[in-house]
Amino acid sequence: MTPRDIVNILKGEVAVLEDKYSTQTEIEEGYLADGLRELIENLKKKPEVGFPLQGEIFNTVTRGARKGTLYLRSGATGVGKSRSMVGDACSMVFPIRYEPKYGKWISTGTPEKILYVITEQNKNEIQTMMLAYLTGINEDVFKYGTFTDEHIERINKAIEIAEQYRDYFMYTHIADPCASVITNLFRRYNFQKNVEYFFYDYVFSSPAMLTEYRDLKLREDVVLRMFTTNLKNLAIELNAFVMTATQLSNIDDEKNKGGFKDTTNIRGSRAIVDLCDFACIMSRPSIEELKIISGFQKRYNFEPNLVTDIFKNRGGRWTMIRIWSLMDLGTCKRYDLFVTTPNNEPIEEFQIVEFNFEKTPEMLELEKRYNSNIDFSEEDNTDKLISMINLETGEVVEKKIDAIKEAFGNDEQTKERLKNVSLGDML
Repeated sequence: MTPRDIVNILKGEVAVLEDKYSTQTEIEEGYLADGLRELIENLKKKPEVGFPLQGEIFNTVTRGARKGTLYLRSGATGVGKSRSMVGDACSMVFPIRYEPKYGKWISTGTPEKILYVITEQNKNEIQTMMLAYLTGINEDVFKYGTFTDEHIERINKAIEIAEQYRDYFMYTHIADPCASVITNLFRRYNFQKNVEYFFYDYVFSSPAMLTEYRDLKLREDVVLRMFTTNLKNLAIELNAFVMTATQLSNIDDEKNKGGFKDTTNIRGSRAIVDLCDFACIMSRPSIEELKIISGFQKRYNFEPNLVTDIFKNRGGRWTMIRIWSLMDLGTCKRYDLFVTTPNNEPIEEFQIVEFNFEKTPEMLELEKRYNSNIDFSEEDNTDKLISMINLETGEVVEKKIDAIKEAFGNDEQTKERLKNVSLGDML
């Protein structure tokens, strides 16, 4: 052996001892070929998707609220960041809500525990948003107190639902947050109350945050990056889902001429995006953009009032796309309409992945209980009766299927009518 060979052997032995006794960071090593068959079998049984959020297209792109990830959804003031977040939180917590489109209470899945961290708003603001979501009644009715008897009956049911699932929707108000406080908070709720979904309403440089890193003499953008790093580390450590938001800069939302928006529009620190698994920007469509997609509005009588530009999607196929939606700020609900490229061209190959679930006896019992006073036998109640086709089974379904065929034709006629219609035609 040469002297170099001897030194290399000694260095190797020291490295093994150092790795065993002095390295504090957890390191995983192995061969990528190991466990592939088990991986495929596991994915068959449990696909890598999370709990559904609002919007079918948004869910298809993100694969839901996946644990161990950090999502960032930014937007200008007044676009609806907080209301979208409250709507997403409510969709996770409550297994039933009133849907005005169907005129009845519908079950939406199983409940999940969440923690909603408020920094700028107060408890009452979140409460009225929650009731607006559950009842389908515009929040203005709550704020002005213009309740009708029908409103009161529906509101009382919503309050009963909120009380029944009281332990699932937790909140904390922190006016002056910092990394150490948030770390302690998330760990405590995860360890003691089994919370695995966290909503942190707004990332900003608070006095406490700047004071926490004062001795290091760091710039504000670096402080924000470190705080976001802490959120991402908590998502991994607790195997939890974390969603947050930021404000925008370099944009006047009322006068902008539209166009795809990306990380250059993030206020405070563009490095925040580096730590996120998913990042997007919400904005209002400009007048010019609405002219481009006017064909959709003419055909379906829907005009999108929200466009979401997705510019980062780690582990996902779809990025650098735009989701056009109808956002009901009054009830915190978002309905996705269609998706395009950054240049507002249709994406023909995009297909929505449905997050289906089987209704448990408990869900069916909830629907029966809260719809007990709704009469579905009225002749002028067509929309409510049709909605039962998607939600229930039985003789009523068969009866209404015939009525629909009389109005719109059978499956073959429908296919013939739509065979030459593409998404491009709709736009």
